[in-house]
Amino acid sequence: MFDGHEKRNCRGFIHFEGPMFNPRFNSPTLKMDITSDEHIAFSPYLLPIKHPYPTRSDEQPLFAQTYTFHDILAEKIRALFERVSVRDLYDCLFLIQHPHMDDVRKTGIGVALIDKLKARNLSPQVSWTLFTRRVDENNTPIDIRNEFQSQWESTLSRQIVHVPPFDIAWERTTYLIEFARECLTLAKARITDLKRKNPDQDIHVIIDNLIVEQRNNEIKTINRQVNQTLNSMQSKQTNNQKD
Repeated sequence: MFDGHEKRNCRGFIHFEGPMFNPRFNSPTLKMDITSDEHIAFSPYLLPIKHPYPTRSDEQPLFAQTYTFHDILAEKIRALFERVSVRDLYDCLFLIQHPHMDDVRKTGIGVALIDKLKARNLSPQVSWTLFTRRVDENNTPIDIRNEFQSQWESTLSRQIVHVPPFDIAWERTTYLIEFARECLTLAKARITDLKRKNPDQDIHVIIDNLIVEQRNNEIKTINRQVNQTLNSMQSKQTNNQKD
């Protein structure tokens, strides 16, 4: 058990032995973090689990609750604002080139990010300053790029065999930060417009309504992705039966 931002959370480890298990080495471990204070802007979706291994022809697809892509992207941007972790940069390598980026609604990302920062008692402007002009405990400016670069190889080489070039990761991360700036600008403009039309409405209510609006906009995209996945899985099962 450990203290999170607001409530107590817990972490557990499951050790298991697979067909490649060698008693001379430590058994593989699945780490689980169970948190009670994570702020999710959009309600999770129930999506099918995809994996490359063959299954029984009569087995039904397995589903799991998952973040929406908008929530994942907003969460990663928030993490970049608050900490120096090379794993965040590594994730940016894949988020930027993910096919779901084509369906991203910038206002939705901006609203989700504002909502997540609000949950941490941070404003977008303060968060932006934390990333671009971070200082240490002596109020000395920190070169964020050098901070990340100094940890890149040493951290990732313990987890993956082929470490991507740092320059590519940093280039995509800075693109994501600029993308976040645009998303925040669009979201704040939308909030300002709604506040002008409804001056008596609480700003938090406006943000909550915008989140509902953006989530409804996502439904068609998510449904299309689920149907594509199910059709692919059914096609694979049909082919297995023929074989």
